[in-house]
Amino acid sequence: MKAKKWSLLFLFFIFIGSHAYAEPAGKKNSESPEILTSDLLKRQKVVSETLNVDFIITDKDDIVEIVINGENQTFEPSNTVVISKKFTFQHGRNLIKVVAVDDKGNQTEEKYIVAFGKDVPLIPKSLTEKKNKFSWNVSLGVKVQDDGNPSDDLGVPIDTGDIVIEGLVPDENQPDTRTTKNAMVSMSYGKFSGFLGVNTTEYTQQRYITNYNTAVSMFGLGYKPSSKKWGPVVKYMLMDVNTNGYDTLQSNTFTLGYQFGYVASNKSTSKQALYLVHAKSEYAAASTDPSSTGTFRWEYDNTDKEGLDYFRYVFARGNSIESTEDDKNSFTTLDFLWNNKWLSGVLFDIGFGFGQKTYPNDGNILSSDTPLGDTRVDIPITFNTALGYTIHGVKLKWNFDYSFNLSNKKPTVRDISGFELSGSF
Repeated sequence: MKAKKWSLLFLFFIFIGSHAYAEPAGKKNSESPEILTSDLLKRQKVVSETLNVDFIITDKDDIVEIVINGENQTFEPSNTVVISKKFTFQHGRNLIKVVAVDDKGNQTEEKYIVAFGKDVPLIPKSLTEKKNKFSWNVSLGVKVQDDGNPSDDLGVPIDTGDIVIEGLVPDENQPDTRTTKNAMVSMSYGKFSGFLGVNTTEYTQQRYITNYNTAVSMFGLGYKPSSKKWGPVVKYMLMDVNTNGYDTLQSNTFTLGYQFGYVASNKSTSKQALYLVHAKSEYAAASTDPSSTGTFRWEYDNTDKEGLDYFRYVFARGNSIESTEDDKNSFTTLDFLWNNKWLSGVLFDIGFGFGQKTYPNDGNILSSDTPLGDTRVDIPITFNTALGYTIHGVKLKWNFDYSFNLSNKKPTVRDISGFELSGSF
């Protein structure tokens, strides 16, 4: 009890000292009384049913009225009043309301919330849980790029020992300029989301226009928890591809998985996710059989709000059943991506990936005198980076993508670079 009295006196002298020395000459004190206590917080939880609380009410004028939870307190009017009160709490959240009035009619009110009971949260769930709200977003973008090898033709001559195999397109004629445009509307409500998108790619050289000018329409639906939560993930996407104005294929992709989201020790948000993905494509040409791909994916994402950066890692393992026997393959890929998430200022992205694709039925290779064996093996290696600037949701970036396919059938090199202007509204 003595320790409590000393702490009360200490609090009182600190208050008096701060007012005596902190305020410059000629400055008026607050017009309303001040209510002080060292026994209560604005929000707190207690384990005992009762609590003794001391209040110090002070003002430059005499305090004439003090009301605690609707009950008038008895005291002699003064510019400093000490009130001791014993509270008995009910199970749940208890409100303590203190009102002080001075003789000039100035009034001050303080409120304290005290939670009593092991199962009683300090803040109601209705305030901590986010309510589901419908939101939508529009993204627009355009890229103008130089494509070093649009057709993935042989990038360099291949010497097999007996013969030198050249590419079909002379190296000096391979590069072309392409323009890519995209527009997407995304929507979300709680754990549900959806999107509609269009993407077009246009080349300038006639040899590429026929086979590589494409228009892609996309539609998707999804169900997943927030990035901080655990829960199942279900996704569906429909994609329709047109080449040079003609129907090419329709693809249906189904994703089923589970996400493990958590907040790391540095306050960043991380999530691990395991997915099973099945994609099936049907071609417009009657002579081409449908193809399908089954993939197991392991994804890791980390978003650091304080550092404003983002890291992503993806491992994939699967099999692709193509329309011809030679095109059937199994594959493994690893991809890494890092970018900053600054809301304004300089942007920087960097990523790389590698993998292996094995075609067990394709023995038509350039040479068997390689470590890759007698059947076709592709080892794609990719690197990409970007540098740009963003302000008010608008981004301007220079992108560079480099890919190299170490293959015993079709080794290729391809680089794509150019500028991208995009915005999200």
